[in-house]
Amino acid sequence: MKTDEELQVKFGTGEYSNYIEIGITGMGTANVTGGPIMYLEKEDGKWVLRVWADINQEDATHRIDLSNAFESNLKED
Repeated sequence: MKTDEELQVKFGTGEYSNYIEIGITGMGTANVTGGPIMYLEKEDGKWVLRVWADINQEDATHRIDLSNAFESNLKED
């Protein structure tokens, strides 16, 4: 990692939910140079993480539903 790369985090409240945007200096998306490359929000009652892993892709390359990450889903041995 270059030393001039910085993590940029933005917390916000959208019309329908709270969200977190994560960007890294020098990275972006096809739509927004220097824009966030990770976006976490509640969508249809579920927490979803979107990732733009390829700057040439207009849409997120990954969409991860985090529903199974709740501690209540932990299986006992």
